[in-house]
Amino acid sequence: MQVQSRSFTRSVKTAIPIPDVQWWRLQCGTAPTRLQFRCILFLSALVVTCVFVVPVSSSVIPDVEWAQAFGGPFAEWGNAVVSTPDGGYLFAGDARSTASVVSSDVWLVKTSSSGSLVWEKRFGGTLYENAKSVITTTNGGYAVAGTTLSFPSGGGQDAWLIRTDSSGTELWNHSYGSYGIEAFESLVQTADGGLAAAGVTSSYGSGGDVYLVRTDASGNEQWHANFGGASSDRAMSLRQLPDGGYIIAGWTYSLGPNECNVFLIRTNADGQLIWQKSFGHNRLSYGNDVLTLADGGFLIVGYTDPYPSPGHRSVYAVRTDASGNLIWEKTPGDMRIISEGRSVTEAPDGGFVITGGSLGLFIVKIGSDGTTLWETVIDASPNDWGDSVKTTSDGGFIIGGTREQPGNNWDFYLVRIAPERSMPVSLPGSAAVPTDPDGDGHYEDLNGNGAADFNDVVLFFTYLEWIADNEPISLFDFNGNGQVDFADITRLFEEL
Repeated sequence: MQVQSRSFTRSVKTAIPIPDVQWWRLQCGTAPTRLQFRCILFLSALVVTCVFVVPVSSSVIPDVEWAQAFGGPFAEWGNAVVSTPDGGYLFAGDARSTASVVSSDVWLVKTSSSGSLVWEKRFGGTLYENAKSVITTTNGGYAVAGTTLSFPSGGGQDAWLIRTDSSGTELWNHSYGSYGIEAFESLVQTADGGLAAAGVTSSYGSGGDVYLVRTDASGNEQWHANFGGASSDRAMSLRQLPDGGYIIAGWTYSLGPNECNVFLIRTNADGQLIWQKSFGHNRLSYGNDVLTLADGGFLIVGYTDPYPSPGHRSVYAVRTDASGNLIWEKTPGDMRIISEGRSVTEAPDGGFVITGGSLGLFIVKIGSDGTTLWETVIDASPNDWGDSVKTTSDGGFIIGGTREQPGNNWDFYLVRIAPERSMPVSLPGSAAVPTDPDGDGHYEDLNGNGAADFNDVVLFFTYLEWIADNEPISLFDFNGNGQVDFADITRLFEEL
């Protein structure tokens, strides 16, 4: 077992030469008057506008606290992560024990809160098995959903559930399906202690349908249901609702206005269809995860392709009301060549953090209205992905995914993201922290001397881009337009 640790630092953009007070002194030999200073602001604005755009944000991109890779000489693919009752994490996916592409096991990796390996377990036979979803159960153990070729109940590939105790020791496993191909993608524990899992079936329906299976606490099937049309349809995410019913998100080639559309299905507690909706932003739109929201509505995250132009792909986020009616649809990450959303979690402030891929492990935060607040790529290797993100008890985030290693190898990849900061930090070269002298929620005193003065304007001018990248934006957004930009310097100057 090879365990690797990674450390990361965020790069800070270098300053560009722009006209400032020092530039004026060098050119004219005297300090500028207030009118002359306005001229400096105007000249600088022209330079800033032509050279760079300050990123829009409402909070600072949080730090990577640690990252760990787990794997051996062959490929391991991380698909799901969950926080454990002891403060650690459980990571699930599939691991190959040989170079064969048709032989792999379900692999569970338990870590401490700092990402150190506690134990690892494998489940499988001589053929292909994988894990796509993992949850903690009310008895302190775990349940895993995925696929098995080694232990089919009817056909060549069946959907598979595994139940373990808190140490990863197997309690039972069951396969589900018939003569065709089945796979589970998502799993929940039901209110009565049973399990429900969703994925895809070719044994029931036509063309490949969304597959929903309900079991008791021992894994015995109580019922199954399928949804879709004549073409291919698949469930990727499942949640149980307060009324005992289920919400399922995935994609459909059978329904909707485009070739492939995001698919949202609501059922009652017995798996009977209440309604189904499709959403599409472009020729191909896929749903990978769904959240239930406090207002009774839903947030679905996936990607749309091609967008905004041929050869490009963008994260796709859809928010609906409780009846599945569209509230908004957004494409965060659409300025990138490629971006995909694979998992989403709700942030403590009511926004949403999405992980996926964009020529590296991609993270983007959007507000409750879908506005992009910040985005970043960790370890920009083209084949690094985030497949699962959860909010941690301290307001941070844990991401599970896959990390490309040398020699055509991939490892489980676990990344711990610190909680977002809501308070300012000192500017470069200063030990004092900015303050809010008038208590209006804006930190006009950038140099921390207890008062807003001309030196604060100069500091703001000098470190505009650094502030946009490193400070909570709302504290320095003096004109209230949702970003730190040159207009905020002017507003601060006018307030003096």
